[in-house]
Amino acid sequence: MKVLVGVWFLFFSCNAFSSIPKKSFQLKPQLKQNFVDLVSKAKDFHKVIQEGWDSQSLQKESVITKQIIKDLYTQVSSIPHLHQRLHSYKLLQSIEENLAVLQSQGVNNQRVIKKFFNSFFELAQVYDLKKDKVGKIFYCSQDKSTWFQSGNKPNNPINPHYKNCGQRL
Repeated sequence: MKVLVGVWFLFFSCNAFSSIPKKSFQLKPQLKQNFVDLVSKAKDFHKVIQEGWDSQSLQKESVITKQIIKDLYTQVSSIPHLHQRLHSYKLLQSIEENLAVLQSQGVNNQRVIKKFFNSFFELAQVYDLKKDKVGKIFYCSQDKSTWFQSGNKPNNPINPHYKNCGQRL
C-alpha cells in the first residue's frame, strides 16, 4: 500500500512540476538592444588585442563601452524583479572593473583578459543574447577560455600558445 501511495504521489508531483512554464527572463526591447550593443563590444576588443594592442584603439573602445554601461545602469533600474536587477548591476560592474584592470595591466596578463571576456560571456548567457548579433563565440578547451570575435577561424586572444584552439559555440 505504501508503495502504491508513493508511486501515485511521484506521478502527480512530476506532472505538476512539468506543467510549470519554462520561460526565460524577458527584457524590454531597448534594454535588450543595449545589452546586445555591450556584448558586441567584446568582438571589438578581440580585434584590438589581435592587432597588436594599440593604446589609442583600446582607449576608443573603452570610451564607447563605458558609455553603453553608463546608459545601461540607468535602464536596469526599470527591471521589475529585484534579484534580476541586482544581478544586472553586478554583471555591468564586473565588465567595468575588468575593463579598468585590462587598461592598466595590458595584454600581457592572460588571467585579466580571460576574466574580461568571461564577463561578456556571462552577460550573453544570462540574457540569452547569443542568438543576437553579438559576434561569434568560441571556446578553447585547453585553457578553458571563452571569447567573441568576428571571423570564422578561431583566434584565441587569451593564450598565444593556443592561438588556433577554439570551437564555435
